[in-house]
Amino acid sequence: MRRVIVPASLILLGAAIGAIGTQGQVATAASGILNVLVTNSSSHPVATQDQNVDTNGNIKVHEQGIANVDVTNTMLPVHELGTALVSVANMPGSQPFMRNESVVLEAGQTFASTCDSVPEGKSFAMEFIDLQTNGLASGEVLYVTLDVSTGTAFVSHPLPLQATAGDVPMFASPVRLYADPGSDFCLSVHRLGDTAESIRADYSVTGYLISS
Repeated sequence: MRRVIVPASLILLGAAIGAIGTQGQVATAASGILNVLVTNSSSHPVATQDQNVDTNGNIKVHEQGIANVDVTNTMLPVHELGTALVSVANMPGSQPFMRNESVVLEAGQTFASTCDSVPEGKSFAMEFIDLQTNGLASGEVLYVTLDVSTGTAFVSHPLPLQATAGDVPMFASPVRLYADPGSDFCLSVHRLGDTAESIRADYSVTGYLISS
């Protein structure tokens, strides 16, 4: 049997040629694999599915089922932005109520008061007070209080007077005061300093009565 001797250089040359051929095949295959679309445009949308669904396939929201809502307003006023003045004198069981009175401090007196009574079985909700005096003498200091019984407590509410042209003290303002059923509410006039002249204070208080 004849032996064939192949030089080592030929073996290395063959291996190199084989490697070059293999690399060409790999490169050709890779070029086909790397041609992949990785950016989805509007013509190639990605299909999605919401996972937060109920058993019927509906998307879940915060509240499930029917919410129970309690409405406590018998009448809900709707108003533009700002503070709305709402009168409740037409509430069931209520009726308008007003009193006009005068308080006179005779010369030498420093205190005088006039009272009215709230009807039995009714509470008096006061909404507006208007008061005017006949003026003050020089050096005379005058202050007025509205005294009411609220929750069995007798409370004295000062009414800050404002002097008009001619130095005539007056008071006119909305209020929110309550007087108990059957109790008295009084307008009291106090003065300090000169008491030589008499002072007359005329006032009116309006609001409504609420059945107890």
